[in-house]
Amino acid sequence: MKKLLLFFVAVLLVSTAIAQTTYHYDFFHNLKETESVGGDLTASCPGTYTTEMLPVGINRVVYNFPKACGLVFADTKGLLASGSYTIELYFSLDQIAGYNKVIDFKDRAFDDGLYNWNGHFNLYPNYTTAGSIMAANKFHYLAITRDAGTQQMRFYHDGNSIGSYVDKTNVYLYDGNQKLTFFQDDTVSKTEHSSGSIAMLRITDQPLDHTSIQNNFSNLAVSLSIKNTPQQVAASVYPNPTTQYINITNRQGHSYAITDMVGRSLKEGTIAHQTQVVNTSQLPTGVYLLQLYDKRGNKEHHVIRKE
Repeated sequence: MKKLLLFFVAVLLVSTAIAQTTYHYDFFHNLKETESVGGDLTASCPGTYTTEMLPVGINRVVYNFPKACGLVFADTKGLLASGSYTIELYFSLDQIAGYNKVIDFKDRAFDDGLYNWNGHFNLYPNYTTAGSIMAANKFHYLAITRDAGTQQMRFYHDGNSIGSYVDKTNVYLYDGNQKLTFFQDDTVSKTEHSSGSIAMLRITDQPLDHTSIQNNFSNLAVSLSIKNTPQQVAASVYPNPTTQYINITNRQGHSYAITDMVGRSLKEGTIAHQTQVVNTSQLPTGVYLLQLYDKRGNKEHHVIRKE
């Protein structure tokens, strides 16, 4: 009995240790946190939204920020108060010449922070990649992690490791204002920033490992597509993403069809109950369109995936 009790305690401790919270920002015509868990971003001046073909192969709504007009994350709930974090961005800069600040950690009061420097990843003033990794007007996936216990930071570009640094003096933690500023220079240098676009920002309260970073980069097309689908008819579809099935809550007698992204029908049927269970376990991992048809012939499109 004691061994069994110790086993359950160990499982509980492991589960607690790996528990994490992530704030998601997908910039689909707004700056809201998409899961309604964290606070929304604010902009120092208005940006615009356009649809672009991204390198991962999808047309996607993105947010365009003007030069000197950054995005601010105010951590009112203390997500990063422990000093551990992962910050993931999928963004492009219109210029890469010179220094262009990407993340400011001290409410713009100091020069230190994460920069693009002539295409190099630059954690000023302490670390710079040997080679240039960024190009102007091209979307890049960038991730940085920090472990509060070891103060170890690790850096990734398009899923690949590009270096590490031990932040012994807590330079790359926010101050008492609890703010991160993206794409706007500090009040010391004032001009080291570029206009650009962003399609995704994720902020997690734990340092993700390399495998998780690689998976997040590999699944960008799926995760970005799910947040980019217009909804035209009132209905509920869950869980989404899904692994084995989806529940469709709609009126009885309406029909549905699941197609792939090029329009080939894979599954169709009639909604026999107010909540219809549809088996998706035989579909390969990917993005699909769920089309719902009412009596007037209108369609509702939901993007789903099975993994």
